[in-house]
Amino acid sequence: MEGHSSSISSGDDVVPRIGMIFDDLDQLWDDYATYAEQTGFPVRKQTSKKNEEGIVRTVTYCCARAGKPANACQNPMLPRKSLRCGCLAKLTTKLGRKGRWIISSLTLNHNHHYNPSKSRFFLCNRRISGYIQNDNLIFWMKRGLD
Repeated sequence: MEGHSSSISSGDDVVPRIGMIFDDLDQLWDDYATYAEQTGFPVRKQTSKKNEEGIVRTVTYCCARAGKPANACQNPMLPRKSLRCGCLAKLTTKLGRKGRWIISSLTLNHNHHYNPSKSRFFLCNRRISGYIQNDNLIFWMKRGLD
C-alpha cells in the first residue's frame, strides 16, 4: 500500500483503512462519501487545520450524527428533530511530504443504526445532475431572476 494511490471504493474492497494514500482531498472525500452512502450513514467535514502559511494540513470527516443535539430549534416555523446522537465515527487525514493525503486515524464504530436503502435522503448524498441544474438556471434567467 505504501507509495500507491488508493481508492476506498475500488472493487469489492470499500472499507477505508489507516495508511491509505490519496492524491487530493476531493478524491478522498468522493471515496469516503461513496463508502458512507453504500454503508448507509451521512458524512460531513468536522474540522480542518492549517499551518502558519495557511496550508491545510489535517482534515477530519465525521458521521453527520456526531455531536450533541442542539437544545433550541433553529427555525421555530419549521421545527425539526436533531439527527445528532454523539456518534464517534470519523476519519482523519494528514498531508504527507509529497503532497498526498494519508488516512492517519479512523473510527468506524457508530452508536446508531444505519440503513443503506435510506442513504439517498441524506443531505450529503443529494445531487442534482448538470442537465437539470442548467435547465433550472435557464428557466430562472428567462424570468429575470438570476
